[in-house]
Amino acid sequence: MTGNKMQNEIDRLQNDDSLSRDKKVAKLKQIYLDARALQRAANEGGMTADAPESADEDISLVEDALRELGVDPLDVEDHAASSL
Repeated sequence: MTGNKMQNEIDRLQNDDSLSRDKKVAKLKQIYLDARALQRAANEGGMTADAPESADEDISLVEDALRELGVDPLDVEDHAASSL
């Protein structure tokens, strides 16, 4: 996903008044984990040169959104790794 698409998705989610804070956090956590998985795949699988850069930008946008909701992105990854 490109930065603009990711930002649009995050904006839509943040502005959705029908979602509680917890649901927004849950959705952002899933988006974050998906973006991290794509980043790992790009780095390990030799994807195009711009793939890791766009993945980094997407991850940064999601991290910022999580922080705005009071969630430390590092906790998201730590929790996901411990549940494997």
